[in-house]
Amino acid sequence: GRSQHSDVLMKILLNAQKQCRSMASTNVAVAHAFADGPYDRSSFHLAGEADAITEVASTIATSALNELETTSNHVELERSRHPFVGMVDHIAVMPLNKDVSEKTEDSTKTTRDSPNGNAAKAIGRRLEALGLRVYYYGDAHAEKKSLARVRREETNFFKTIIPDDKHLASLKSEKGKATIGAPSKCQILVQPLDI
Repeated sequence: GRSQHSDVLMKILLNAQKQCRSMASTNVAVAHAFADGPYDRSSFHLAGEADAITEVASTIATSALNELETTSNHVELERSRHPFVGMVDHIAVMPLNKDVSEKTEDSTKTTRDSPNGNAAKAIGRRLEALGLRVYYYGDAHAEKKSLARVRREETNFFKTIIPDDKHLASLKSEKGKATIGAPSKCQILVQPLDI
């Protein structure tokens, strides 16, 4: 979201759109993107089939890590004005239109893995292969933990720390962490337009 990153973020967006167009046999698109300067964050929203989402989201995350590390030398994490887990802070994979998993009597369990949960895990595995520590949530988590619970129990997201030099040095490693998941009770409703 920082202004000095705008060229990098635009490059990532344009490359993601190009990648979506090159996957002509698969339905995937960048549905929305924004940079939020006051909170030092950016967001890319993708819509499409789970396998295609996995490809494009993995590319966006990998590009962000590589490009921002290269252009920034060191990310100015001490100036971030929004809580974060890492440079690629949060990736959510949500189904479009319908519930993709069959619920059992225990609403925290599913009879099979959901495509969005599998896509989230596939993206996470790709980032883990790059050395990131991935915290899974929702349908990507074995116990279906919520994002808030994972952030509270497993990360420093909600902890207020006044950084000193030693803490700032440890913050530099935070770029190597991410929360990735598939919210269990969330779906995006899409209505076709009659034109």
